[in-house]
Amino acid sequence: MPVVGAFIGWFTNYIAVKMLFHPREALNILGITVQGVFPRRQAALAEKLGKVVSEQLITAQEIGEQIASPATKQKVRTAVEGFLDTAIRERLPVAVPMVAMFLSPQLIETVKGAFVSDLDSLIDSTLANVGGSLASTLDIKGLVQAKVAGFSSDRLEELLIEIMKREFTFIEVVGGFLGATIGLVQACLV
Repeated sequence: MPVVGAFIGWFTNYIAVKMLFHPREALNILGITVQGVFPRRQAALAEKLGKVVSEQLITAQEIGEQIASPATKQKVRTAVEGFLDTAIRERLPVAVPMVAMFLSPQLIETVKGAFVSDLDSLIDSTLANVGGSLASTLDIKGLVQAKVAGFSSDRLEELLIEIMKREFTFIEVVGGFLGATIGLVQACLV
């Protein structure tokens, strides 16, 4: 009896986990509509997941703040300084050959310094504008919702099983354990 009970407990929980995803398409059996929980509620799952991600995990404002962070500003400053250096040393002499005669290393540094002195305020204002614009226009909830709603049933099942494989296995094992326990109790009572 414990072995039969364990098998029945495990098997019913195994079927219950499978029924979270199957059948993918609604079936009408004797007037009762049967469909897997996740395929039937995929739109609601997408909406709630979008809301959770956009309100509790990643906000557009936080992304905007990261764009305007000191680390990002330094990376942009380094990139712009490198661009200016290349433009003055290599492109300017090609575009205006007469300038090449006057370009000494000291003049290059002076010209670069003239541009770089205003660079910090330009980078600050540009990144603040980009971050603010992104914060006001980025719809994280809508993006997540559209992605999840657009998943095929196969992909949604794959994703959820990847995330919750251990939990689903635990449910099946607990079913087997409870079934064995009930079978053992029955065997003791008989």
